[in-house]
Amino acid sequence: MKDQVGFFNALLGTCRGTEIFPRLCRNSWGRTVLHLFLLSVFCAFAVTLVQAVRTGPEINRFATGFFDAFGNLNFNAYGLKPEIQPDKARTYAISGGRWVSYFPSTPDGVVIPEKELLLTTVGVVWTPKQLIVLTPLGEDSWQCSVFPIGSLFPSGRNCSTAELKSFLAGLRDVPGKIPFMPETTAVWTKHYVMTNICAVMAVMLLLFHFLTAFILPFFYTGMFALVFRFTGGRQLRSMTLGTFWKIGIYAGFPVMLFASCFPAFDLPFLRYGTVYMIGLVIYWLVAAGRIERAGMESGGRRFDE
Repeated sequence: MKDQVGFFNALLGTCRGTEIFPRLCRNSWGRTVLHLFLLSVFCAFAVTLVQAVRTGPEINRFATGFFDAFGNLNFNAYGLKPEIQPDKARTYAISGGRWVSYFPSTPDGVVIPEKELLLTTVGVVWTPKQLIVLTPLGEDSWQCSVFPIGSLFPSGRNCSTAELKSFLAGLRDVPGKIPFMPETTAVWTKHYVMTNICAVMAVMLLLFHFLTAFILPFFYTGMFALVFRFTGGRQLRSMTLGTFWKIGIYAGFPVMLFASCFPAFDLPFLRYGTVYMIGLVIYWLVAAGRIERAGMESGGRRFDE
């Protein structure tokens, strides 16, 4: 339709002020959802790119130290082993309580010292046939994620410190070969491993930030519109409740851009959802008031007709 507002005009207009909101009332729901989708994609790409630039040097330092200690990775039907001293158990410690402990075999299970567990933020137990990622969730609580080598189906469990120690002590070598894996050895270099890991991480981060940016506006605006409906929605004169909801989504556009700075730069205390909710409510009410005033000045005109 001719009188509907395009994406770039909607984005620039909502960032400049409230004058454009009476025109945005005429946008269809399909166009509104499309505009939200496009802005969500932009915000997700921007946040992921900034996070990659910020964390890239740290990841590269870890990768360089890890491959200096273990060498290339040899992968075949008998598991994943380091090129350097594949039969020697050792730990590669990273700053901030992060570490990787390699065990070429586990005839007596795995034992992680108590002091090391207390300081752990992320720990990885590496055996030739599985990776176990340990993440503390709080006092005496752990997330234990098990990734079998050569399998696409990891498993996870929450456990106490005592249960974690018992689980690790019960780890034993799995005899035989990994099903469907060739006996010929594939050599994974630093470049190959980091390229694949970074690609997977980038896709996961991009998807996470996109879903956050796309779903939160529907959740917050829908919840607030329902509350408004049951507390004061009958006072709307220049638009229906549905249009009020639509205007809420557009009112969130400049707030989405502002809130994206917080996860991108890892600013403390404030998270995307918190910043978005606070900014949305304030700007939404200002925009709705602008439409109501314009309606009264035009003799009760409805802007969504």
